[in-house]
Amino acid sequence: MKKLRKIVVNGETYLWKHNYNDCDYSVPLYLLILLEKDRNIEMRVKFPLMDIAVEKCMLNSGFKATKNSREVIINLNEPKYIAEVIQYLINSKIDFSKGKKHLFENGMQLLNEMGYVFIPML
Repeated sequence: MKKLRKIVVNGETYLWKHNYNDCDYSVPLYLLILLEKDRNIEMRVKFPLMDIAVEKCMLNSGFKATKNSREVIINLNEPKYIAEVIQYLINSKIDFSKGKKHLFENGMQLLNEMGYVFIPML
């Protein structure tokens, strides 16, 4: 498994990585988030990228969106976006009493719920 990176959100430490196939964008990239103190608690978010404008290589850039009328490039290799996703999942999507593995099939919809509007490919 690729090395996991650490991030602290609300005083809790998480481990995370994102993975994607740069040769085949029809295979969704995914974000894996684990709670450091209990690595059995897992959040996996898939990002189907078809029909979304992608800016260069996903490791160095990301996909185009707007938020609050401002254009952004969402790079899932940047801790800023990872912290925002974790915060959103904890606050509104995850009930840890219902199990330790939490799969979200459409991360694009999740980001849309967070206020991001995606720019379609031209």
